[in-house]
Amino acid sequence: IQAHVCLKANKPDLIGKSEDRVAFIQLRGVIGDFNSSITDNCYKHKEKEALVKAVGEAMGRLAPKLKDLNKILEKNEYLLGYITYLDFNLAELVERFSQMDAEIGTAVTTEYPALLAHVKRVLELPGVKEYRASDRFQARPHNGGFAGWH
Repeated sequence: IQAHVCLKANKPDLIGKSEDRVAFIQLRGVIGDFNSSITDNCYKHKEKEALVKAVGEAMGRLAPKLKDLNKILEKNEYLLGYITYLDFNLAELVERFSQMDAEIGTAVTTEYPALLAHVKRVLELPGVKEYRASDRFQARPHNGGFAGWH
C-alpha cells in the first residue's frame, strides 16, 4: 500500500531508485523484523518483567541488524542517502521503542545514537512537524489494548 501511495502521488523515489531496489527490499525486511520482534512481545507478555526480559532476548538477536542500520545513518542522512518511505517507518519504530525504553526500562534504542538522530531529523521535516502539532495527530496508543505495553 505504501508503494502504491508513493506512485499515485508521483513520488517514485520514495520507493527507492531502480539502482537501489535490492538495498531497499533488504532494508524493508530488516525494519519489518525489528518491528515484529519487539511488537510481538508486547502482545505475548502482559507483565512488565516478562516483557522487559523478552524484549532483551529479542534485542540479542536484533543487535547486529540495528548496529548496521546505525552505521548507515552515521554516514548518511537517510537510509539510501535520500529519503524513502522506509525512513518514515524506521523513525516511527525507533520513536516508539525509545518511549518504551523510557517507560518500562527496556534497552531497545539506547545504544544507537544515529537511529535516535534519524528520528529527530525525520520529525523536523516540513509537513511532518506541522502534522504532529495538529489535532489530527494521535501519539498513542502504539499497540492495541490487548498488548502489555501500548
